[in-house]
Amino acid sequence: MYTTSNYYQIDRSKWKTFHEESIPLISEQKIESLTSLNDKLSVEDVRDIYVPLVEMIDLYQKNYRKLRKMKSNFLGYPYEPAPLMIGVTGSVAVGKSTTARVLQTLLQKFYPDKNIAMMTT
Repeated sequence: MYTTSNYYQIDRSKWKTFHEESIPLISEQKIESLTSLNDKLSVEDVRDIYVPLVEMIDLYQKNYRKLRKMKSNFLGYPYEPAPLMIGVTGSVAVGKSTTARVLQTLLQKFYPDKNIAMMTT
């Protein structure tokens, strides 16, 4: 793993170890329905790349909520929940839509009681 002050460069073999078996995987048939034309994605890609990413998003989400509660308490204001928004960006035809759909599907499995929505531009 290579690190600078703000970014980490982590190879796939290391990244795939950053998760527990807490998220049910997506079937090959479901993956096919989520991929856009010419996008290639496998069950292994979902397990090795997207599942650790969802768990990292969970880490951010929990700490974001905790910070907002602490800040509200410090300022003497009532805590009001706010949505966590995730942006997926990139050049034309690089898999943004596929990535968004896979993340949405995994997040729905990880948070069955939450409203997970996707907005396109």
